[in-house]
Amino acid sequence: MVFQTKDRSIGRKRAHSRAGRVLLLALVVATSAALIAAKGKVPRHPEKLTFPELEWDVPLGKPYRQVLDNGLTAYIAEDHSLPFVEINGHVKAGSLQDPEGKEGLGSLTTRLLRTGGTTEYPADTLDELIDLYAMNVGFSLKESMLEFKAVFLSEYTDTA
Repeated sequence: MVFQTKDRSIGRKRAHSRAGRVLLLALVVATSAALIAAKGKVPRHPEKLTFPELEWDVPLGKPYRQVLDNGLTAYIAEDHSLPFVEINGHVKAGSLQDPEGKEGLGSLTTRLLRTGGTTEYPADTLDELIDLYAMNVGFSLKESMLEFKAVFLSEYTDTA
């Protein structure tokens, strides 16, 4: 039994399907050609990738750059338009450097930097002082860096 229909959309669907297959085939051929052309240039494992030496300086950083006594490099820029101090720091240390079998050690250490207190002030006393002087102190551990930030009123610079 043969069914006839006045709907021509079936023929259009087949045409779109053929066009889609041709486009997919063209994409596969182009991708294959690119891979063949790059063969030998791209290592099989990311560890074998090599890059040219990066020559980069902090833009406009030279006037603000200071090497501290402990060897750390600091960029210090003063802006007296507002009465507060903001300190941001980035240290090359992150969760990827946790020793095998001690995963999470960096996160624990980072948490204790803020909540653990100091030799002079126990944790509760330190929290009260931070609140009393309206300070904001925080630490954050990423995969490849430790970030820290402190913000406080400039009149408490000696206290902080």
